[in-house]
Amino acid sequence: MINLCKNIFVKSELKHLYLVRFSILIGICVILFYTESCYRGNREEKTGPTEETYQAIPTVCIWDKISARKDPSRNASVITPINLGEEVTYLGINAYDSTFKNQEYLKIKLSDGTLVWIPAFSLITGAKPAVITEEATIYLRPDMLTVTDKKISPMEIIAVT
Repeated sequence: MINLCKNIFVKSELKHLYLVRFSILIGICVILFYTESCYRGNREEKTGPTEETYQAIPTVCIWDKISARKDPSRNASVITPINLGEEVTYLGINAYDSTFKNQEYLKIKLSDGTLVWIPAFSLITGAKPAVITEEATIYLRPDMLTVTDKKISPMEIIAVT
């Protein structure tokens, strides 16, 4: 009878031990899941706005026939060329092409709604296109009293911020 009671007691302790181990394992899984979801939330927050929540920043192309690409890479397929003075919308999203001089690309919405990537050097954000109507003299910055010998000719397209 004593052996039978010992056997039942040992089996009961083993079940309790397994139950404790299982509870600890569940607790670890919950902690890992919570940590991963917090990390994922922070990572998404740092990437900036998405197409659904973009910033609509008026932007002007200052480079003629620049390639608008499907992805932010020099090797990505070209969707369409963008012309000098073309007005587009910067979405507030940028990326870098690590395969080519770490070139910065901006995510742009074209007037027809197409979303493309354009090299940052070819755009002026927060600007509107304008045309020079008569010859204009260029002054030095920040000294606006110093005239240079450079001029902007009539019919040249510029970006005004």
